[in-house]
Amino acid sequence: MSRVIGIGNYGYLYFRPDVLQKYLQGSGYSVFFHMRNWGEASLPGNRGRIDVGINSQGLVNAFAPDIADLDFSEQAYWASFSSLPSGEICEEMFETRMQQNPPHSPGVTELVEDVCSQVSIVFHNQFSVDMFNPIKPSKQDLCRLSIGPITNEYDEVLKLAKILYEWVIETMQIDSLRSALTTLGGKVDKQLRQIKLLERILIVKGLDENQARKITAPLVGLNELRIGSAHIGNTELEPVFQLMGESKIPPTPRVAWNLCVDAVVSSLNLIKTTLET
Repeated sequence: MSRVIGIGNYGYLYFRPDVLQKYLQGSGYSVFFHMRNWGEASLPGNRGRIDVGINSQGLVNAFAPDIADLDFSEQAYWASFSSLPSGEICEEMFETRMQQNPPHSPGVTELVEDVCSQVSIVFHNQFSVDMFNPIKPSKQDLCRLSIGPITNEYDEVLKLAKILYEWVIETMQIDSLRSALTTLGGKVDKQLRQIKLLERILIVKGLDENQARKITAPLVGLNELRIGSAHIGNTELEPVFQLMGESKIPPTPRVAWNLCVDAVVSSLNLIKTTLET
């Protein structure tokens, strides 16, 4: 990640990340990252596609020939967000496009879909009920999740966490979790909701209370971020990220978001593994 690649050699340009705002909000525009930091932006009416990625410095890289193929107004839009080069070209984009050596870097939505599917299969095999409602975020929200923060404001992390919470936690069926707990011989407290029910299930499966809470801690942290999205500016972030395994607030919103996603996915993987035992 440390090497700096010259624009002249490879034809990539640098832009401020908020250049993607129009592609996330504008009618007919879209942008989606199929890897963690790399994907494609599309204009309305098949007017053009742009190979885009975000590098380790948080800048957007775009392929210059793609920009050159746009009409003048779109070229002017991109030019208004132009930035001096800082850092490498997005590694995933460079390795895939230039080196023909794509790294293993599944995108956020792929990671979440995959782990939820695995947990769902194990849960159904164990308890003969469906754990999740088959509800997904809107296409626009999936795009937002895939891109992650494009500003330097932590408020954006809170808003993304709300979408992720609604997808991963709120789709867990409380009746199914209660049924699983009953099947395992546990006592059902009808005041408990998804995360606490998962904790109780893990305990009945043989974990002690501290172990169960450590596994579900990232989900509790996600919930805290979700709550914070309704009270922007008042959330104490350090305790939240401690729940996700970080001793302090990550240095940028993008790093924070990636940590959040990885912690939640890891939590769900550990839940799956415990259910299998």
